[in-house]
Parts: sequence; structure tokens; C-alpha cells
Amino acid sequence: MHEQVAAELDFFRDGITPARLATAEPFYAHEYHDHYVHYAVRAGRLRCLTSSRSFPAYIGERFRTMTPVFRVLAPTLPDIDFVVYLGDGFDGWSKGCDAPVLTFSKRAGVDENGLLIPDPLTLASARRLRAEAEAGCAAFPWDSREPLAFWRGSTTGGPFNLDNYSEGGRFRLIEWSQRRPDLVDALFTGFHGASPDIEPIVRANSWLGQGVEIRDHFRFKYQVLVDGFTSPWPRFFWALHGDSAILKQESGLLGWFDAGVEPWAHYIPLAPDLADLDERVGWARTHEQEVRAMVGRACRFASGSLSDAALLGYMRLLLTRYASLLRGF
Repeated sequence: MHEQVAAELDFFRDGITPARLATAEPFYAHEYHDHYVHYAVRAGRLRCLTSSRSFPAYIGERFRTMTPVFRVLAPTLPDIDFVVYLGDGFDGWSKGCDAPVLTFSKRAGVDENGLLIPDPLTLASARRLRAEAEAGCAAFPWDSREPLAFWRGSTTGGPFNLDNYSEGGRFRLIEWSQRRPDLVDALFTGFHGASPDIEPIVRANSWLGQGVEIRDHFRFKYQVLVDGFTSPWPRFFWALHGDSAILKQESGLLGWFDAGVEPWAHYIPLAPDLADLDERVGWARTHEQEVRAMVGRACRFASGSLSDAALLGYMRLLLTRYASLLRGF
């Protein structure tokens, strides 16, 4: 994780000036302009420098989660100015921005100005997420679980319409479930990021089901992770705390701890278009010893690198090293 921080900050090795930081909001002067917050720490106290504005409801909730976290960190930080993007994350569209922006997800090799931090849902609910995963593991011993790749979630990842919905990763996953119910159990549980004419299609094809608690995901041996608008946070977080195998779409979208996990070591990789899903599930079924070893490594990573102390420690490390690059504040 130290290596990830160093690699991300290397983009700003020539220094971060007030003028450079100020380019963030004008660069994103589009429909998401009200997703940005400019913070500062002065003498150990957090200040919000963004003028008061009416956030969209979900952005306001994230602001109310992230601000207390930065306030807890403030006494341990040098004086610093930083900008946070409270949307889901970047997906290639920050290319060309010269300002450092803290974000929850970004596309590898493209969003170089993005500095990854833990997402607000994980920060607000980490203990609950761990407890639910652990409860599922205890309730459903490995040998009692169904050997299926399991997924429930909404239609995020768009915007989707009648012309492009079949290209979405989550729609591809649902289609796999329809074709191969002996391998995959996947259903939508709600609609988001899809045009109104998508809902009748989903309902007519019986692609809609009820939500499932995290605990009950562990009735199945394999958990599928597919991107939404950005990387699948916090699902990846709680899946690593469980003892079902993870099948994760390899899309290039990254979260803050992705540099610490490796395909075939901590999870089974899936092609970006999920074309190899049947092959991967088949491999998992016939290589149980390797799968159980993989699960063990994932759990050890989670217990050592995804604790509450690790989440805050990572943010403190990033911001402290970031502060060393500030010039002229």
C-alpha cells in the first residue's frame, strides 16, 4: 500500500501549488460540479473551504460521512489543502486534469490525477460489513454451500437505454444466469442509471428479484464482483472478509486497496465482458484445494490490511506525503 501511495503521488512530484489545485473545479464544470469539496487543515483543525451549496442528497450523505473522518485525522496532519470528489469515482473522464483529487475509484493508467481513498460506505459501516460477512461464514459452512456464482444488485453502470443495455457488465451477468442457471444465480434488485423503458424488459424477462442480506450471500461458494458506475465498493471489502471465493471482473477500475490484491492469489479474475464466466466457475469447482487456499489468502489480507486502523492509517499516510508536495500555500 505504501508503494501505491508513492506511485500515485509521483504524478505530482514537481509540486502542488494553489494554482494547480484551483484547476479542479473549473475542469469539472459540468453536471457534477457540486460533487467537489475543498478542505484545509490549519494547526490541526479541519476547515471546509467550499462555499455552502445544496448537495444532491446522496452527495450530502457522503459529505456528512467523510468530513468527520478528515476531522479525526486533522490533529495528526501538517497544514494541508486538498480536494475530494464525492461522486462514485472517475472512469476515464478526468484525463487531462492537472489537479490532485481524492476519489473512491479511478481507471488505471488514465485518471492519473486521482488519489484513491476508502469509500464512505465502507468508512461508515466497516464493522457492520465485517460482522455480516463473518455471520454468513459461521451460518453456512463451506461444504453446505451451493456451488454457484452468486450476485444481486441494481442496474448501475450506465446510462443504459434500449440501444446499449446488453453491453453492460451487469446485464451480461444476468444473461449468464438465464443461460446457465446451473452455474450462476444473478438477479437485479432495483433500477439505477437506466432509462424508463429498460424496466419493462427487466420485468418481462424475470430478471428482477428481492434483495439479499450480506450474511445470506454466503449460502454460495462463489461471489461475483461486477463494476457499476465505478469499481464495486464496498462489495469487494466485505467479500474479502468472507470465506467464499471471489470472481472479479477485470475492468481497469481501481479502489484504494486493489494494489494489495492479485488475480489468482486472492480472487479469480473474469474477462471485462464476462465471456469466460462459465470457464472460471468450472475451474473453481474442479480445483477446490486451490480455491480454499485463495480464500485463506484473501481473508488474511482483509484482517491485516482492511482493519479500522488500516483504513485511517492509509488515509493519514496519503495526506501526510501529499502535504510534503505542497508549494506556496
